[in-house]
Amino acid sequence: MPRYLVERSIPRAGELTAGELKAIAWQSLRVQQEMEAEIQWIHSTITTDRMVCLYIADDVAAVREHARRSGLPSQRISEVSAVISFTRDTLD
Repeated sequence: MPRYLVERSIPRAGELTAGELKAIAWQSLRVQQEMEAEIQWIHSTITTDRMVCLYIADDVAAVREHARRSGLPSQRISEVSAVISFTRDTLD
């Protein structure tokens, strides 16, 4: 199933409390359960003014619909074409 990165511009995202971030996550999960399309949140990375979320979904339309229903902004949605990951041992 395809993976998607969702970029969300959220002013002062890095200042959100653990409780606020948990509320956002619960909202996302509630919407996922309500949707007919297959969509699964994997994780989110928070920076000063941005949240980047990784999802597995049927298609980009499901990701867009999830963003709309959950009320979370999505300025950019990109399908992941490849993942690379190296450890220190890999480079030796």
